[in-house]
Amino acid sequence: MPLRVEKRYNELVVECNGDKDLASKQMDVEKESYEEHVDFASILSEASMNPEVRGISPGLQKYSIAMCKDWILGAYRDVIAKYEVQIPNDIHLEVTVNVDSHPHKFADSTTDGSNEIAVIGNFMTFMSGVREHELALNPHTAGEMIMLILGLVLAVAGGIMIPTINILIGIVLLGVGLFIAYKGYKKRKAVESRRQSIMAQCDSLVMNGPVLIRAIFAEVVDFRRIVRKKDAKSADVEEFLTGLDVSHYLVKLTDGTRRIKLNPEGSI
Repeated sequence: MPLRVEKRYNELVVECNGDKDLASKQMDVEKESYEEHVDFASILSEASMNPEVRGISPGLQKYSIAMCKDWILGAYRDVIAKYEVQIPNDIHLEVTVNVDSHPHKFADSTTDGSNEIAVIGNFMTFMSGVREHELALNPHTAGEMIMLILGLVLAVAGGIMIPTINILIGIVLLGVGLFIAYKGYKKRKAVESRRQSIMAQCDSLVMNGPVLIRAIFAEVVDFRRIVRKKDAKSADVEEFLTGLDVSHYLVKLTDGTRRIKLNPEGSI
């Protein structure tokens, strides 16, 4: 037995391209096969998974697999269940949009991508709310109009006073009025410019957001299709394992008698 162990270890070193550490790890996996007293379950497992270790023929390997099918099927189902738990039933999507440097997060979910139109509708409603919120942060105020009107009134009054009443007072009123009117106009124009920028940003997002959502949903559909294909393969594997029958790998004698031919010297 020690010679067989050493022989197998040397074979593993060759198979691992001289990597002795890797060969030792593989040898640890196979070490039960070289124990002098090995239980039947270990022999079946070794014949099924590592037939080359004991020189098992393909026919005997198939027989061993058929004998172990319940164990293999149970282990396979455990592995499948472990990975199925990691596949979400609902896929959640989040899209963050920035309007006037303010982030807004849109969130929704889908199972298989069939609710694409509904999610796009939800996004449109979401963007309407974002537009209203941002415009509300930048309103036109009464102060702008008051400054503009007051400035114009003072300027007109000053213009009337210059040739009729008092040139100095008229010039002062005209200057002050024009200054106040300019400040009111400038403030109103800045607010309007910002509101126009907000509406342009929202219009762009309304146009491009559905494109992004459709791309996400296309990925979801592809993902579900891959999962279905894997599930179909899993079903095929289970069907194959369930159909294994030990009797398929046993040679049956036609008359129930086995004949052995002896040579003239009496040997087989």
